[in-house]
This record gives sequence, structure tokens and C-alpha cells, in this order.
Amino acid sequence: MFIAHELEGLSFKELSAETGVSVNTLLSRKRYAVLHLRERLQRVYDEFTK
Repeated sequence: MFIAHELEGLSFKELSAETGVSVNTLLSRKRYAVLHLRERLQRVYDEFTK
């Protein structure tokens, strides 16, 4: 979801039509992906700055 939207440039409407998943569900999934990435990247950042 994150890759398709952010890197491949597909809109949520396009993704919804392709997958049959509602736009709201796709937005929710992207939110969780961003939170997960933020957490993982924070750990990497913390390792480099210590």
C-alpha cells in the first residue's frame, strides 16, 4: 500500500478500484505503515547518534 501510493504514484481511488478495498481502509493501512517506518527509522537514527 505504502509503496504503491508513495513510490509508484497511484492514487487511493486507483488502489481501491484495483484491490476492492475501501479508500478509508487503504488510508488506515498507510497510516500504520508510516507509524511502523517511523519507529524503525527512529531506532536506526538513535544508533547513529549515540
